[in-house]
Amino acid sequence: MNKSEIFTTIIIIAFIVFGGIGWAVTPKNEGGEPLIYSPSIKKTNDYQKSAVNWIAEIKLLDGRLNTLLASNNQDIYTKSKEAQDIFSGFYSIEQEIENTESPIAMQNIKDELVSTSSTYLDAAQAALQWVSTSSDDNLSKTKSLITVAQGQLSELENSQWITQ
Repeated sequence: MNKSEIFTTIIIIAFIVFGGIGWAVTPKNEGGEPLIYSPSIKKTNDYQKSAVNWIAEIKLLDGRLNTLLASNNQDIYTKSKEAQDIFSGFYSIEQEIENTESPIAMQNIKDELVSTSSTYLDAAQAALQWVSTSSDDNLSKTKSLITVAQGQLSELENSQWITQ
């Protein structure tokens, strides 16, 4: 083989290898066709996935918060620990939402996420107060905040950006 044949063979092999790698890592739609993303679409898609994950985390913490309020047979230390863990979880989510840059197209969703997580954080703080001072007023305040937060969460879940 002469040098030009070797060079041609190497180019063909490189083309096949890199073409295969490109085909394997290119995102595809439901029909298997390749998706071509601009950087802004990629950022929007990534933020949308993050928003869906935050909503799922909020829903889990919401369930734990409702379980805490329904539990009457736990001792004060167990309730207090659970309330602190829930508060920490909501705080972490709120900080992550606030510190994550959103694309311009998703700014409204970010505002709703911040508002919802902030309301849940207020509800978790009210639950901490209820645990330390088990009064009907504290319980009522906590339940009221949870109801508002659940309404905000429901609006978020029904957003076109989240459901697509």
